[in-house]
Amino acid sequence: MDHFDFFGQEEAAAHIKARSGETKLGERLSYISDFHQLDQVSVRYVLIGVPEDIGVQANHGKPGAAELWEEFLSAFLNLQENRYLSGENVVIAGKLSMERLIEQARESVQTFEDQLGRLSVFVETLDDWLSRIIQKVKEAGKIPIVIGGGHNNAFGMMKGVSLAQSRPVNVFNLDAHTDLRWLDHRHSGNGFSYAIDQGFLESYTIFGLDKAYTPEYIYEHIDGTDLISCVFTDELYPLSNQDIINKASAEMSKLGAFGLEIDMDCVQGQPASALNPLGLLPQQLYAILGKVPTDQIEYVHCCEAMGRQDFPSGKLVANLIFSILQTEST
Repeated sequence: MDHFDFFGQEEAAAHIKARSGETKLGERLSYISDFHQLDQVSVRYVLIGVPEDIGVQANHGKPGAAELWEEFLSAFLNLQENRYLSGENVVIAGKLSMERLIEQARESVQTFEDQLGRLSVFVETLDDWLSRIIQKVKEAGKIPIVIGGGHNNAFGMMKGVSLAQSRPVNVFNLDAHTDLRWLDHRHSGNGFSYAIDQGFLESYTIFGLDKAYTPEYIYEHIDGTDLISCVFTDELYPLSNQDIINKASAEMSKLGAFGLEIDMDCVQGQPASALNPLGLLPQQLYAILGKVPTDQIEYVHCCEAMGRQDFPSGKLVANLIFSILQTEST
């Protein structure tokens, strides 16, 4: 498929640190060289990387999300195959081929002001690429798990799932922001606005919203609809860890089938395009994800984390995905 780099066993072997007497997850995963092969493999989940930060920069955020996919792979492939997690239910498809698009985006931007409009053209191209891939995965009866990139890619996720299922999706978004900004130009801060506008999103819940960084016009928009709800971070601070988990579970249960969005800026101190000093603790997020009703999820999207040598972003995200998947094995 154009604009996609499939990931095979040879590439995986370069990441895996084999040990005698142990089986690493990467040694048990399935691999494909064409999306048509999804009909031939009995797996539930399809892992896809989106190594880009064009949408983040179009929203005046800090770049770095493009590096997460490779860091995640190195950590995820070296998780242990054991009684709590089996690789038999997961296939790694590969990643969107972003190098040329990122190069073209960089060449188009000469000044800071250019980011407002020029980068949006490339975000729209990415929207199209990703939505087509997600649609293929869903039509094959699988659940896509997309790692890396900016939260602009939520739009491509929702569009692809909606087109495959001929209906809008519901979304549970663990995020410090609503991403409901104006429909002025495409960027990482308005994917949900565009999804609502184009009929791809129905019910939408934001869990862990930061009151201080949400514009008044967005609050007014939320007040005017019954389809958007939010749980603020300062509602969570007085609660015990178990009560936070229970609250998240209750909110998810209201949605029926839903897409799961994990913007890593919901995590306190996580290097991201917008660093959050007051978010959820990593162990709280891990526990919430361990209670996700996997029979209800239609996709998983984990984004915005910056790949950095001084912080184990890839390892953290690998553990978060493990927390979701381990329920399939216990």
